[in-house]
Amino acid sequence: MSGYNNYNRGGYRSNNNYGNGNRNSYQQREQKKHSGCKSGTDRNGKPYVQGWKFDKRNGLRSFYATPYKGTQEVKSKTGKVWQNWFVRIKNADGSEIKTSGMYDVSTGKVIIDSVGFVMNPRGGRGGYLGPYYYRKN
Repeated sequence: MSGYNNYNRGGYRSNNNYGNGNRNSYQQREQKKHSGCKSGTDRNGKPYVQGWKFDKRNGLRSFYATPYKGTQEVKSKTGKVWQNWFVRIKNADGSEIKTSGMYDVSTGKVIIDSVGFVMNPRGGRGGYLGPYYYRKN
């Protein structure tokens, strides 16, 4: 057995496809989508943002955000225009959480600070609903 190693015995190609240059040797499955979000207006002309999120811990949750009656726009120090919106979260077990979120008029995002989530209907591949991270410069 001198001259042979366990990786490549006697010139036979090993079965693990490492380093053979074949990029298609591993078939990559497309990942399942775990969240989605869309926006629109209801029959009364009231805007809304609705989304869903699935994870193993909490199951499928649905989110629905719409402006409060009489909501006014507020301009922040940075120049962004915000509105205070009502958010309803329905959990997989049937329970419901009612909270508020801030709607960014320029981007269409709803930030739900109480749960740390953002609803972005313009996110890639059908919208995004998930954790909100502040960017550090």
